[in-house]
Amino acid sequence: MEAPLSETLRRARNLPRASQGMTLAHVGLAVAMIGMIGSSAWKSEEIVFVTPGTDVTIAGFDVTFTGAERLRGPNYIADRGRLEVRRDGEPVTTLYPERRSYPVAQSTTTESAIRSTLAGDLYASISEPASEDAASGEAWTLRILYEPLVNFIWLGALMLVAGGALSLSDRRLRVGVPRRTRPHGDLRLPAE
Repeated sequence: MEAPLSETLRRARNLPRASQGMTLAHVGLAVAMIGMIGSSAWKSEEIVFVTPGTDVTIAGFDVTFTGAERLRGPNYIADRGRLEVRRDGEPVTTLYPERRSYPVAQSTTTESAIRSTLAGDLYASISEPASEDAASGEAWTLRILYEPLVNFIWLGALMLVAGGALSLSDRRLRVGVPRRTRPHGDLRLPAE
């Protein structure tokens, strides 16, 4: 005989907080494992040379490189790419990855652009202009990475922490430090 959903919820609500916390933490571990497995098993990556108008398809996304522009920051010079992202022909987002040069420190870094959702993260970065067309600055090396379910790892970790906190909040199972007791009366024995 099956209990109705309302009865099941009532029973779950009446469980001790330690049991509720344990259940939440175990579900969090399962969610984190789904994220770890999914992000490693179905990860996609493309590294291509692009010029304005080049389309790249990755994990169901159509990414169009529309060009790059030079910008000046407070202490750097940046080449910022513009990527139009579509799925099934519908616009999803625009990503702006950057390649920054810091003249004073004489270093170069890459600032990835990220589109993050619960379903997965789409990363894009540009590096130096491709050697065959470096003079015009039109051809770039583009790296696009899609990692599905990666945010499940963080969601699972939060559920683990919340489950642990909920479990520790149950005062019924808390064990205190034992008290020292003094013996009653004088228990000194004479030396022989």
